[in-house]
Amino acid sequence: MIPHRIIGMTMGFTQSLRRRTGLEVLFGRLVEGLGSAHTQIHCPRRWDDDAAATAGFVARNLPADGVVDWIAYSYGGGVWFPKFEQALFDAHGRSVRRLYMIDPVPRFRPFAWLGGRLDRFKVHIRHAQGGDVYYQEMDYPRSPGVMWPQEHVSATLPVGHAELDNWAEVHDRIVQGLKK
Repeated sequence: MIPHRIIGMTMGFTQSLRRRTGLEVLFGRLVEGLGSAHTQIHCPRRWDDDAAATAGFVARNLPADGVVDWIAYSYGGGVWFPKFEQALFDAHGRSVRRLYMIDPVPRFRPFAWLGGRLDRFKVHIRHAQGGDVYYQEMDYPRSPGVMWPQEHVSATLPVGHAELDNWAEVHDRIVQGLKK
């Protein structure tokens, strides 16, 4: 049976180390609460995985009216996701319905300011139809913000970057949003 919905997620820079991550905890919760024959919950992907290959897989394994929802943390949101959404749109004419970004951090570009446009520091989302962005205010790396033409909700939480992906409030908000 081909699913009607895929929920995917992408991890941050050091999240493939030996301890269980917040996205893995959230993955288990999503499998338990939302996984079915019609909704596939994909294992968290690394931030440096092949985004175009993932877009191809998603497009091949959903019907034309299928839905893609995504959760992206740190480099997974700032580096990997923009490549994924562009490949999904360009090659397959699809877009992500709901995007949940957790402190998205783009690749560090020390000379980006030379171009005179400060928005070059931000994460650019072009095709996702809506979603939420969760920021932290305690430490680094810190997201420089998101350029997103569609409506989205932003929240800044009193927690550090490394803890934000495992923050219960973030998980609760994401699960509630995906149940809609």
